[in-house]
Amino acid sequence: MIIAWVLCASIGIMMARYYKPMWVETKACGQKVWFQVHRGLMLATMFIAVIAFVLILIEKDGLYVLPAELPKKAHPIIGLIALICSFLNVSQPNHLGEIPVTRSHLLLLLLLLLLLFSAAAGRVPPPPRHQIPTRI
Repeated sequence: MIIAWVLCASIGIMMARYYKPMWVETKACGQKVWFQVHRGLMLATMFIAVIAFVLILIEKDGLYVLPAELPKKAHPIIGLIALICSFLNVSQPNHLGEIPVTRSHLLLLLLLLLLLFSAAAGRVPPPPRHQIPTRI
């Protein structure tokens, strides 16, 4: 999952954001180069995340039990929602026109990033609490 979200997704987002003006005339398979690299990295992100999710299910024998401390242990649920959002983001139809697809793509991306950061924050243990000495 780390390879998918940290490496592939971040490079794919950077390609879409900053490399559009790089290869203006160059095309690969009829599409602009930045778009082909962006699409390839986003598809790789989704496939690597699906493979990691399947491996986790195999490790857990396909069972998932909701923990009693749900807010603290929400990482698997948030991860599944993020995986569904990434699938929706990659599989958007092109027949709607460029403006609706761009807006929905952006909204799904923002939701996905919010979910991923909250899932990652749920996996990081909180820092130890230090008590401040008091004088009486």
